[in-house]
Amino acid sequence: MGVKEVIHIHIGQAGVQIANACWELYCLEHGIRPDGILAYPDSDSGNCGPFFSQTGCGKVIPRVVMVDLEPTPIDEIRKGTYHQLFHPTSLLTGKEDAASNFARGYFGIGREMIDVALNRIRIVAEECNCLQGFIIFRAFGGGTGSGFTALLLEAMSKEYGKLTKIEYAIYPSPKISPIIVEPYNAVLTSHACMDTEDVCFIFDNEALYDILSRLLDVPRPTYTNLNRLIAQVSFDNTVVCDVVPGGDLAALQRAVVMVSSNSAVRVAWERLVKKFSVMYAKRAFVHHFVGEGLEEGEFKTAMLNVKALSNDYQEMEG
Repeated sequence: MGVKEVIHIHIGQAGVQIANACWELYCLEHGIRPDGILAYPDSDSGNCGPFFSQTGCGKVIPRVVMVDLEPTPIDEIRKGTYHQLFHPTSLLTGKEDAASNFARGYFGIGREMIDVALNRIRIVAEECNCLQGFIIFRAFGGGTGSGFTALLLEAMSKEYGKLTKIEYAIYPSPKISPIIVEPYNAVLTSHACMDTEDVCFIFDNEALYDILSRLLDVPRPTYTNLNRLIAQVSFDNTVVCDVVPGGDLAALQRAVVMVSSNSAVRVAWERLVKKFSVMYAKRAFVHHFVGEGLEEGEFKTAMLNVKALSNDYQEMEG
């Protein structure tokens, strides 16, 4: 049986910044230098097929697509330590951002970028022999992360309906982020993506800050610290254990890990719906979204859908 491949998709500023930490970790785990050359080509670390494709000259290239509607975050990748690792055509940027507006990312300038992103994903997918699915990184609160991701997942569900789509999403935290309309973006994207993704892991920035400062003794956590923590939580289990020559471990045909949902996430959804309701009751900033093509009725529909999700979790608690 051949290698089973996975494609990573990083969307928006948060998704792209997380990419730095994730691919740094992958390279360390697989023994890959920042220029894409295997540090130990004859060792087992060279078995990097699921996440990397190999070229004829001995270099490996990540199976990844990064998309942002404005160029600044991806420009940092192009100039960063790992700029030689990524294929230039996998780094996709627009000319202006989504202004922290779901509707702008979904209806507005996101439509100008969708075909470019789908075409690049299609090219990376065609290079795979046994593609298993996609891993998507983004934030709920931004315009690109919320709106463009919803648009992209909608299109991908038609083209790659049978493939698994797993998402790692940053939950909005008003104590940390200055974006006032985050509750709008988060509720609208949750409503839009409910039927187009298979699994969603939610990270709360406030909780991550608390872990870093209280448990890991980082006095003033930065976004770099947060992103590295997310990368560790997500993928620091790719190597189950150290296998030494002549060890007593029996050969395994398959390794299994259980991932289960928890009804405690209901509290996060309730908090989000409450903030959304307070703002929407005053119609605060609604005109910005309506002006980009979103019908006002979608606000109420999205809120009721997320509220129903919260109620479903409450029923599970009994």
